Amino acid sequence: MITVPGKDSCSLCIHILPNKDGWIPCCEAYPDGLPKDYIFERTEVAKLKECAPGFHFEPNVELQRKCGYID
Repeated sequence: MITVPGKDSCSLCIHILPNKDGWIPCCEAYPDGLPKDYIFERTEVAKLKECAPGFHFEPNVELQRKCGYID
């Protein structure tokens, strides 16, 4: 099954990093791995004031365009 990330998911944030060990999603706020609620989109990261101290969701506009979320 292939899943498509929501337009406000962590995978479309400018802070996302390459997967740790090839499969663990991580970002600048969570370099050791994203919380499970973030991965499975149970938490609306775009609505949080901060994901972690000093970090908040910032959309990667170029990637959102490629995914068709914006023109």
